Amino acid sequence: MAEQNVIDVIIVTEQLEQIDFVEKILKQQYVVNMHQANQVTDLKRILDFESIQLIIVDDAESTLGVGSVRLSVKDLRLQTPILQLVSADNNQPFGQFMKNGASIVCPKDDATAIASNAGLLLSYGDNQSKATQDSDAIDDYRHKFDVLARRRVC
Repeated sequence: MAEQNVIDVIIVTEQLEQIDFVEKILKQQYVVNMHQANQVTDLKRILDFESIQLIIVDDAESTLGVGSVRLSVKDLRLQTPILQLVSADNNQPFGQFMKNGASIVCPKDDATAIASNAGLLLSYGDNQSKATQDSDAIDDYRHKFDVLARRRVC
């Protein structure tokens, strides 16, 4: 059996059938630790204690908006990508969701789009994390070389 990546995901919705649908899609490629949040306080608590790699926001009427989710992520100084799911009858332009903070917008009933966009955002997040680690390592080495150079001069 091929090794699967373990991912931590928050889904922002109250619709249990949407949670099951998304979880089923993601479990085809990943081992998923799914968290659900319906309130800003729940979202911040989960983000604070878990290493979340992806946030999925449903466009249901009673769900937190993507803008509130993005503000919560920024408040905690995180860069977690957000996948916005929209229904076919939603007449709001995708660009508006992206202005409000969504990383990618896709139809909520299209399993292929959800799987591919989630994979894209997970790869992006992983690469961002590696770039940050590399930058920190470079800064550490730069500091060590500066210390050595000062010792030689003295």
